[in-house]
Amino acid sequence: MGNTATVRVSEDQSLDDVALQWLGSAEAAFALAEKNGLSVTDELSPGQELFLPDVIDADIAAYYSGKAIVPALFASTFAESIAPDTIVVTVVSADMPQGKYVKASDGQTLFDIAVQRLGSAEAAYALAEKNSLSVTDELYPGQVLYLTDTADKSVASFYDKRGLVPSTWASDSVIDELLKEGIDYWAIQVDFIVS
Repeated sequence: MGNTATVRVSEDQSLDDVALQWLGSAEAAFALAEKNGLSVTDELSPGQELFLPDVIDADIAAYYSGKAIVPALFASTFAESIAPDTIVVTVVSADMPQGKYVKASDGQTLFDIAVQRLGSAEAAYALAEKNSLSVTDELYPGQVLYLTDTADKSVASFYDKRGLVPSTWASDSVIDELLKEGIDYWAIQVDFIVS
């Protein structure tokens, strides 16, 4: 039946934190959620036992274990200091050095920005922490995000040199334009009727 190892959740940990700590990849949160019958956005309880899927990157998991690092993105002290329905606005000074922050484009997620500007999807977690966000928070166009250190300069450079701006959540206008692209996008009973 595969790996039957289990772990106990530490205080303020998300599935992403557990996946990074024990499986060596935040992206393993999806497999972790599936193995435990959870959604990746479900809140975990301290002491909750989780079954672990296969380790993705043993070196990263060993690093966390060897240094006794327990990532916990949702620090309770921050959560308690913000009232429900509060909008957090970040103001950027005009004299702020270039390259230290980025403005989100339409449809971008923290993962998009992390890959584009920091060179790694896993950098989204540090980016979220630096900006007091959850990795699942929706961004609005023009939202200012402070950047963390670049994880992989070659990947970030690739995106920068080509002017690539990944956008996971395409706007309705982009989707409408794609649907006009020909027979590959036609739908039965919508664009043509089968009789």
